Amino acid sequence: MIEATISSWLGGLSTPLYPLAIPEDKEAPGIVYRIESEFTPDDGNAPFGAYGHRIRLSVWHPSYKSASQIVGEIRTILNIKHSGFLVSVEDRGDYQDADTSLYGIVLDVEITTLKPVIEAQQIDIRGAVKALLLNRTAANGDVYATRIGFANSDNFPSIGISIQSVDIVTGNADQEITVDLVLDIKTISSIDSENQLEQSIKQVEYVLHPDFKLADIARINLKRIATSYSSVGRLHYEHRLMTFDLDYFRAIPDIENVPDLNLSGIQWNIDSDPEPEAEDLLPIS
Repeated sequence: MIEATISSWLGGLSTPLYPLAIPEDKEAPGIVYRIESEFTPDDGNAPFGAYGHRIRLSVWHPSYKSASQIVGEIRTILNIKHSGFLVSVEDRGDYQDADTSLYGIVLDVEITTLKPVIEAQQIDIRGAVKALLLNRTAANGDVYATRIGFANSDNFPSIGISIQSVDIVTGNADQEITVDLVLDIKTISSIDSENQLEQSIKQVEYVLHPDFKLADIARINLKRIATSYSSVGRLHYEHRLMTFDLDYFRAIPDIENVPDLNLSGIQWNIDSDPEPEAEDLLPIS
C-alpha cells in the first residue's frame, strides 16, 4: 500500500507524520499527507503493470523558517533514488492559517510503483547489440533488448534496443537482409539532460562504428539521430533515437528441407471448375 511507502520514507523524520490532518489532541509541528488520486502511468510505451498515486503533503509549523527546513528534508528524501519507484515533486504554495496562525507549505507528489521485470535472454540481433553495449556507456548495465524491460527501468540514462523494420531481397543463392536497428537513449529531463544524452551518443558511436561487423557477418551504419520527449505523470523524459542500417546476407534455405505438400495427406483434383478442390484422404478415426 502507498501509505506504507510514505510512512517508510518520511516516518523517520523528527516531525510527526499524520494522514489527512493533525489530530485534535496533537499540536503542530506536523506533516500531513492525503492521497488525492490514483492513475495508470503511460509514456506511450507503458511502463507495464505500474500504478501511480498523487499525494498532497503539507507541513505545518508555528515558524515559517522551521517549516521551510522540514520541507527541505522531505525533498531530500523524495529526490534520492528509490528502487522500483518513479517520484516527482512540485511546490504548491505557502500559507498561513488565519485561525491558528500556523504556517503551511504544500507539496504535490507523484509516486509511480513499477512492476519488477527480469528480461529474458535475447539470442537475436538485439541480444548481440545489448551484449556489446553493457557497461560501455553512461547507461552501464541499464541496456534492454525488450520493450517491457526498457519501459519499466528506474535507472537513467537507459538504452532500449528495438528492430523497427526488416527488408529482404532474395537473389539466386542468398538473401540480403537490411534491418532498421533503433537505440532509444532515455534520461530524465533536467538542465544537464542534453549533455548526458550527447555523451551517451558518442559512447554508442564508439562501440557501433561503421568498421564494426556484428557477429562478423553484418555491417552497421548510423543513418539518423532524432529527439523525442515523453512523460510518466509529471516526470518528464528526453530521448535520443539512434537509427542504424544493419546489412547482412544469409543463404536461401535448402529446398530439400522444405516439406513436400504432396505428403500432407491432401490430393488436389482439377476439373472444369476453375477453383481447385481438396479431398481429404486421411482417415477420421
